Amino acid sequence: MYQKPFSSLSYESNSIKQIILSHLNRISVYIFQSQSSSKDKDENYIYEDKREILCRAFDFLIAALLPHFDDEMKKNFKDFEEKLKKLEDEVFKRCVNNLAYEKSKGSSDKYSFIKWKKFLIEHNIASFNKSNGDYEYYIEKKYRLHLENFQNLNFLLERKDYLEGVAFGETKDDDELAEGDNEGDEE
Repeated sequence: MYQKPFSSLSYESNSIKQIILSHLNRISVYIFQSQSSSKDKDENYIYEDKREILCRAFDFLIAALLPHFDDEMKKNFKDFEEKLKKLEDEVFKRCVNNLAYEKSKGSSDKYSFIKWKKFLIEHNIASFNKSNGDYEYYIEKKYRLHLENFQNLNFLLERKDYLEGVAFGETKDDDELAEGDNEGDEE
């Protein structure tokens, strides 16, 4: 039976290191799984976009590792946030224009499009129309930005020797308890 990899996270340890490593493992497994679906009450298939699920998983890693960012990762993260904001603004404008066009189509008022556009912007209203490609454009760009940031997070883990031994202020005793490994006093 299929189990969603991020639906019920249960970690044997409450060590931040174990949580991060377990989450990285879940991301790795999920990336290579085929598309899944579920049925709603009317027996219609519902497909979750794997890219959106992975973006949320990457966001979890960001939140967990944010207090441990070094100067390089802080710069990378700021660039990531700026690119994501620019993408969201661009897609919002596209959606507003498409929606204003749809609402003003057939109107005898030659300023109808401008009025609709102004109204939608003032009220921060926009919707994705999956048939015209707005959603696909947005989610693919967002996913690529998150993948780039995920790579930067992995470089951070490498710089902090996170995948080796003790990291992020954990003591050797914490590391041994998390791994259930009491091998000597190596550091």
